[in-house]
Amino acid sequence: TVHSFFGETINKAGFGEELRSARRDGTERHLFEEAYPRLFETACTALIEENELPQYDVLIVDETQDVLNGPIMSCLDLVLNGGFAAGRWLIFHDPGLQSAIYNRADSRVLDRLKSFGAACFQLSENFRNPKAVVTEACVTTRTAVPVCRRSLVSPVDYRIVRDERDQAKKLKPLLLELMREGISLEQVTILSPRRARESCAIKFPPDVGKPMHV
Repeated sequence: TVHSFFGETINKAGFGEELRSARRDGTERHLFEEAYPRLFETACTALIEENELPQYDVLIVDETQDVLNGPIMSCLDLVLNGGFAAGRWLIFHDPGLQSAIYNRADSRVLDRLKSFGAACFQLSENFRNPKAVVTEACVTTRTAVPVCRRSLVSPVDYRIVRDERDQAKKLKPLLLELMREGISLEQVTILSPRRARESCAIKFPPDVGKPMHV
């Protein structure tokens, strides 16, 4: 991730203790949006003086909506040969619902990147999800259904629950049902829109004789 790269650079420059202090004492938002960029820039200054700051020929950033703000992109600019203005780079950016997860995307930064003469392409075909899943998700979120290229048959099955405890209670028979159908639980992934420790599967783990791995 961008922040793990920042952390490696900060440690390399000898500012690891300052980063650990920020992790202990600051809020998550302060850590990721202020402390990491500030310490990274400090680290870059120190590494430049020692002629040890890496310069990359090409920069590729996926899920850019999670890090698209001025401080973070300015940091990446420091290690790209020629910077964003004259260097070679490629970013993948989702301006829709995905950008609201961390709410870090700054449209002004995107406009700035475009001003450097970047070629923009809209990817409108979905190669990941089966059509039934995509259609259901788009109906639920009221977004346009993209062209789906995956033909896997995968119907959506809704289970109505009252609360978290009821949700966990109904998860167990579902897992047992899959096992009876010959599906190994090693092939089952439980997804949640919440952080792992806040999900019903962790708070009320279903006892099916198999451990869960986060």
